[in-house]
Amino acid sequence: MTREKKARVDGRLESQGQEELAEQLDVAERKLALLEDELARTLRRAEAAKLLYDTLTCLNNLGAILADLGRRDEAEITLRACLEGRRRALGADHPLTIQTLANVGVPLWFQRRLDEAAQLLGEALELRRRVSGSQHAETALALANYGGVLRAARCDQEALDVVREAVALRRAQLPSTHAEVLRPLQYLAGTCERLGRNEGALEALEAILQILEQTGRGSTREALELRERRVLTLHKLGRTDAACDGLQRTLEQRLQLDGPVAADTLDTAMVLGQCMRELGRNEAPFLERVGQAILALDVVENATQARVLIEVANLRLRAGNFELADSCLRAALPHCPPTDSGRNTLFELTAGVAIELYRSWDGALPAEERDA
Repeated sequence: MTREKKARVDGRLESQGQEELAEQLDVAERKLALLEDELARTLRRAEAAKLLYDTLTCLNNLGAILADLGRRDEAEITLRACLEGRRRALGADHPLTIQTLANVGVPLWFQRRLDEAAQLLGEALELRRRVSGSQHAETALALANYGGVLRAARCDQEALDVVREAVALRRAQLPSTHAEVLRPLQYLAGTCERLGRNEGALEALEAILQILEQTGRGSTREALELRERRVLTLHKLGRTDAACDGLQRTLEQRLQLDGPVAADTLDTAMVLGQCMRELGRNEAPFLERVGQAILALDVVENATQARVLIEVANLRLRAGNFELADSCLRAALPHCPPTDSGRNTLFELTAGVAIELYRSWDGALPAEERDA
């Protein structure tokens, strides 16, 4: 092949190659444009999804805040909107959807719409078990919520089984003093008390008190009320010695927190006096202490104070202190009137002590004073 012919062939090949290359570049550019369009659409969808996610998160948080503020009707509307959005966007089994489902149930619980609340919280528990497993922390929380609403609905036997499981799971997961151990224990104690399971109630109450002591809350009013429940449970179990010791501690705490003439202090003093009598101990110092505080008032304020004074009058009568017994009875009388219908136990008690007092006092007086 001559040099000229070879040059012509090479030229044609080069031209053909350039055309093919240009065509390939054109195809590549069209593909790139399609990919860029798809990428833009994907980014827009991602931004929309994130916006939806953030919106639903805000709705859930707002609903929880409204519930905490006691605005439960608004909380329910907000949380139901969030629940519907999360079901559509994430699915019914998503952990965030389950969280919102439980959040809807709690305001209903506090509104006493207990059947609705139990249905939602029970559904949330079943979903948690299926999605997160029986040993997960969120499952323990769901158990506590469901047990609490069952107890509120007075489904006590079912509640007992649920809260026992919640307590066992929380104890396995958390330090013994953690607040999330405390809540199911409180439900357990209350449920056992209502079912008459006194040993179970005592165990739960003592565990709660131990947590409060370990966390520096042993002197709070909450701890005081729990100690009084513990004492009552001990008394039901026939452990009067232990109940009496506990009552002395609660009386001292009542005196510090509420003062000697508050109704709760006086109730504690009366129960303590009863326990002391059952044990053959001297109840006088405790009742005399609060009785003196009542007598120091300008006027007896209520029937509880009057009842304590009658008990103190009875103590003074048995000790032969007739004048002091008389002063207690006279201070109590305005709160012990007879009634036209039904029995008035306080009046009958007062009358009984008064009759005994004046019979004994009259017999103890010299003849000239009796005649006077």
